[in-house]
Amino acid sequence: MSEELVIYNAPSSSHQVALRKADSETEHKEREQRIQDALVLEAKLKMINEMIPTRVYNTSSSTAGAGSGDFHQYRMIRRTEQQRVKRIEEEWKKKTEAEEYEAKKRERQQQLDDDAAKRRAKRMKKKDKKKNKASSGNPEAESLSGHETFTNLRPSGDNEEEEEEEEDAAVADID
Repeated sequence: MSEELVIYNAPSSSHQVALRKADSETEHKEREQRIQDALVLEAKLKMINEMIPTRVYNTSSSTAGAGSGDFHQYRMIRRTEQQRVKRIEEEWKKKTEAEEYEAKKRERQQQLDDDAAKRRAKRMKKKDKKKNKASSGNPEAESLSGHETFTNLRPSGDNEEEEEEEEDAAVADID
């Protein structure tokens, strides 16, 4: 049984794959995807290897053959390793503190938003209640509430809502 082989060039010119002509299109696409994944993985591994420093230490093959200078080298290596571990721990501590701070900040902001929404709903309920009372045809309710007459003297625009927004902004600025 003779099968024809087709040479397929991967995106990187150094990689070639031999495909059988009888393979289906989906198998071809799967192979192509695996090649792409392999190239991405290879690039990641190369980057990781480049990022990790290579340290070459002059160490003796045994402690019995260690000279007088080896202790100082050992001490230097130990100190650099301790500094590295300390730096990693400090970075971790800063990162966790920053995450905790952001979480607390989000919680405080959420609480402030909830409180502001609650106060806003209460004000709107009170406002609707006044409107319903005034629209029920009770003229005494309009004359008794001096608030309506005062709001009519204000310049155009809904200043009450602006004041509410200013209060909410002032509460949020306290943080």
